[in-house]
Amino acid sequence: MEKRSKTTSVIMLLISVLIFGSIGVFRRLMGFPSGFSAMCRGLVGSLFVIAYIKLRGGRLRGGIGRRSFLLAIASGALIGINWIFLFEAFIYTTVPVATLFNHTEPFFVFFLAAIFLGEKLTLRKTVCSVIALIGMVLLSGVVEGGFSDAGEIKGVLYGLISGFIYACVIILNKKTTDIDMYRRTAIQLAASGVVVIPYVILNNEFAALPQDLTSWLLLAFVCLVHTGLAYCLHFGGMDGLSAYTVGLITYIDPITALILSAVILDEELTLLGVIGAVLILGATLVSEMRTGRREASDTGN
Repeated sequence: MEKRSKTTSVIMLLISVLIFGSIGVFRRLMGFPSGFSAMCRGLVGSLFVIAYIKLRGGRLRGGIGRRSFLLAIASGALIGINWIFLFEAFIYTTVPVATLFNHTEPFFVFFLAAIFLGEKLTLRKTVCSVIALIGMVLLSGVVEGGFSDAGEIKGVLYGLISGFIYACVIILNKKTTDIDMYRRTAIQLAASGVVVIPYVILNNEFAALPQDLTSWLLLAFVCLVHTGLAYCLHFGGMDGLSAYTVGLITYIDPITALILSAVILDEELTLLGVIGAVLILGATLVSEMRTGRREASDTGN
């Protein structure tokens, strides 16, 4: 594997995070059903990653245990479901709210890891979880007079569900040890695309596809850039960087979403929403501060 400088790794990771941060805006603009978008994103993204593996001279077969292969498929299926809930959240609530609730997955991981991986419940992470919970309440808007309609409640719940599902993906990834990140990602993306096909068919989403060229070009961009390219840059950039550096750069994702949604979609957070966002991001950052290499990457949004 090629050696990269730290600067190159930082740039690669930074670009990937900026791309991930803009997906909510693209979701709003392209107008495709959520299931169809997730299906295309998974299938096309997997082909992109496979092509990248071959260009790097990597192998696609061999060296993967049956257990790890099945876990990669299971986590990939969850990723497809995660995307559906996240894309639906973008429809029912604002991009900042959906993005920030989706980024609560570290706190679900905290409790799931204690149950399924036997990890210790530390005081720092417990306190951070309470602070993040307060932030979620403020961000939801319920303190400022409740939700404007049932759709807003759906958006918040879908965002939370997407965060929980992604946390389950992380837990499954921690149990996968004999497969490199690129091949695992190719398997996961392929599985994510296949698993939502029945959902697309049952909801007759093929009948609701936009007819304009712009929408299809935006979808192609999301599949190739937000999925294939972004994941390759993300995983390649993480290699050689400390956990703290990766954590800091990763927080540019929701910040990017906040800025772009305000500029392009005219969606802004209230004062309490801003305070809630700061509490969530700050608590998550503090809870994840640790030395050493970050564990093998978890598929991003």
